[in-house]
Amino acid sequence: MRFIKRTLPLLATICLSCGENFLDIKSNQRQKVPNSIADYQSMMDQTSYINVSGHVLGMIGSDEYFINTGQYDAFRQGTNYNYQKNAYTWEKEVYEGGEDALLDWNNGYRIVLRANIVLSGLEKIESASDDLTSYNTARGTALFHRAMTWYNLAQLYCPVYDAENADIELGLPLRTDPDVTTPSDWSSLEDTYRKIITDMQLAKTLLPQVPLTKFRPGKIAVDAFLARMYLQMGEFSFAKNHADQVLSATSTLIDFNELTNTDNHSFPVDGSGNPEVIYFSRLSDIMILSPTYFNADTLLLESYEDGDLRKTYYFKENASERELFMGSYSGDKYYFTGLATDEVFLIKAECEARLGDTGAALAALNRLRKHRLSTDQYVALESQDISEVLDLVIAERRKELVMRGTRWEDIRRLNKEERYETALVRQLGDRRIELLPGSDRFIWSLPLEVITPE
Repeated sequence: MRFIKRTLPLLATICLSCGENFLDIKSNQRQKVPNSIADYQSMMDQTSYINVSGHVLGMIGSDEYFINTGQYDAFRQGTNYNYQKNAYTWEKEVYEGGEDALLDWNNGYRIVLRANIVLSGLEKIESASDDLTSYNTARGTALFHRAMTWYNLAQLYCPVYDAENADIELGLPLRTDPDVTTPSDWSSLEDTYRKIITDMQLAKTLLPQVPLTKFRPGKIAVDAFLARMYLQMGEFSFAKNHADQVLSATSTLIDFNELTNTDNHSFPVDGSGNPEVIYFSRLSDIMILSPTYFNADTLLLESYEDGDLRKTYYFKENASERELFMGSYSGDKYYFTGLATDEVFLIKAECEARLGDTGAALAALNRLRKHRLSTDQYVALESQDISEVLDLVIAERRKELVMRGTRWEDIRRLNKEERYETALVRQLGDRRIELLPGSDRFIWSLPLEVITPE
């Protein structure tokens, strides 16, 4: 039944509204048309645009925070805000029409279109040998961003990946042509994931090992991304392999014992000087997730044991005694959604556990925990029980990767296992709203403007 519901858009035309004005590539005659490697690299270096990731609905819909009844009732009304309230309670139809461009779908396909323009433009340039590195970097960067964008969109608008039926589940429109008049066809979920992998594998051959800035991807970022993606797919051997490649190149962790909580934000701005950040991206500025409304989830707060310094450096109580999140690796009001070493350690730990190596799983897990718990209270975890070790890893992901954009996709993939099923709950006065495992609401509805009748 789910496949039938999700295949209805096949009968419609996909309207992505991605013309040149939409991209602001040439908004007036004084701006030149891109025609060089440097021009195309510049298009991918617009960090306020390219490095703003599409995790909005997943972040709003997750269980890492809540807003109380009074905040909900007082939440700002308007076209660009109503969808946030609708997403908070997982309404069947989130969008009401006319929302601004700060939506996951529209912003995502803007980035895809820009990447396609860059890739198409580069094909027309003959690169001299002394330009080859720059040429490859620009091309690899475009491939990386296109693939990562598709992945982020798939976590919101597609079913959870399952190898047994991915070839019959609906994926995404895989636009590779910059011509906006070209009709878009929906791919299968299998084709979507395989295209993402193909793009990323090619990007890795083109990108430098370490980029000039963390706003750009490098080979290490590709491996970190593929580790995340293969974990989502349940391909644990592949995920472990890519995690190992990352950690062989960079495995530095911040020792929280050496941090000082002197201001509202615990980490440096834009990941600068943060040795854990591999690739930097952040979330859009979303009202419902702002400090005005945010309350850290009480069960999450209770999960931190005595001596866990993350509770100190991730959260801060304000004057109204609400627990706010101040532990973003963006170092400011924005939520970091990029790739970092701590996540890779957790991916390795989970994969080792699922592949039966409790020793290796605990080694990775304890390596992370030793840098997060106070020195005088840290005790290494020990167990020979594979299920217990896996439980420890899953619990650690919840405590470590707070407000990163990974929680929504974790809930989705783990809900395939009865042991880790999670029902999400919103309590608004006497009204109790539940999102149960297996619900179609874990696949967000598309913006009304996306699908128009033929």
